[in-house]
Amino acid sequence: MTTIKRIAVFRALAGAAALAALAVSSAPAWADSVDGNWCDEKGRTLSIEGYTILTPGGHKTQGDYSRHRFSYVVPNAEPDEGSPVSMLLINENTMRATTGQQPGSVIWTRCEKVS
Repeated sequence: MTTIKRIAVFRALAGAAALAALAVSSAPAWADSVDGNWCDEKGRTLSIEGYTILTPGGHKTQGDYSRHRFSYVVPNAEPDEGSPVSMLLINENTMRATTGQQPGSVIWTRCEKVS
């Protein structure tokens, strides 16, 4: 094999290795959406995957989903049952949730930060 061919093969292999390393080290595709696992300062958790949410009370229910927003009605047998909850992604690691007519909001952060 000539030196020029060896250099071309080396460059191709190095490029493939770099792409593989980038793919493995990339943040999850959920980084800029509300999908994922969220924690609040009280130690509660919730999980959103598309139109499905696992609520802080441990109930799985459906909601209205868009990439940066999620809303649902609190299921029965949970605090604030029947109240609408609206969540808005502030940045890739922070989400704000408001419940019904309650003043203020709850800040949720990703349980595992993404970069």
